[in-house]
Amino acid sequence: MKLSSSDLKLLLELDKGCRERITSIAKNSRLSQQLASYKIKNFFDEGIILSFNSFVDYVRFGYLNFRVYFKINYLSTERFNGLLKALQTHSAIIELVECGGKYDLIAVFAALSPSEFNKRLKELISKNPAQLKNYVILTTVVTHHYDRAYLMPPGKDTALIFRDSGLDIIIIGGDRSFLNISKRERMILGAIQANARMPSVIIGKKIKADPKVVRLGIKSLRERGVIKGFRPILNVQNIEFIVNKILLKYHNLSVEKEQELLTFCKFNPNIVELIKVFGEWDLELTVETKTREEFQKVYFSIREKFEDIISDFESFPIFKTHKKEFLPASMFDLSAN
Repeated sequence: MKLSSSDLKLLLELDKGCRERITSIAKNSRLSQQLASYKIKNFFDEGIILSFNSFVDYVRFGYLNFRVYFKINYLSTERFNGLLKALQTHSAIIELVECGGKYDLIAVFAALSPSEFNKRLKELISKNPAQLKNYVILTTVVTHHYDRAYLMPPGKDTALIFRDSGLDIIIIGGDRSFLNISKRERMILGAIQANARMPSVIIGKKIKADPKVVRLGIKSLRERGVIKGFRPILNVQNIEFIVNKILLKYHNLSVEKEQELLTFCKFNPNIVELIKVFGEWDLELTVETKTREEFQKVYFSIREKFEDIISDFESFPIFKTHKKEFLPASMFDLSAN
């Protein structure tokens, strides 16, 4: 689906903060409120927007993320779709991405310990032994989520405009202190995790609380660093962009050289996500571009500029994001607490 410049502007505004009032989003997009609402609904219908998510710092609750890159033994379309459904509904899997190249699926598990993750993974494999045979596991250290500055009109220094202050960068993971939140705050978080545009009035009805209490609860969760932002989960492949992952392995790494690489990624408008990982690889990048040539430019720039600290690299396409959240379903099972 080809989008107009006003469509792209609207997506950019949503990407900057999708919980803003529709009046504000429409005004900044130079659209009427009615037209903006219509276009947003159309984005959902066309599969461009998967969901509006609250970006939650899972480490605040003691969770770890384990990224499993599966090479699937493809038996049939029916069996593969059945596997996708099982992974999407798995209570410990918070992200599921369909990809190409060396891997077929990336499933991200949230667990409170490595042993818990190992147990859930082995259980999953035992239920699907014919399909889930080969995989690689990486542990997430920290994730930098960048805005989609490339949606800005050409000719502007988009990355500097958006990313220089750091206000449009969401950092999740790393070393954080644990937090305890109230039962009501947990209910609020459960309501808006995968529906960040849900009005406070509706949330209030769901959890039997006054809308003002809901708004104060969300404000508190933001101030304490639990909720880091509100953004849509997009499948930009449906608007004629291509998405690729880049995996990098370091050697002879210095703090200064790593910082130089991170700064390069921060100010490249096509790099929308940077994940420090532990395991076979050290860094995972998500790159969104209009053409294959644009992606190659980013890919080869990294290899050329940082060849002295990169010992290995790999890239592969992303076809579709099926699921992306930040906390597992068990976090919101109040009967278990």
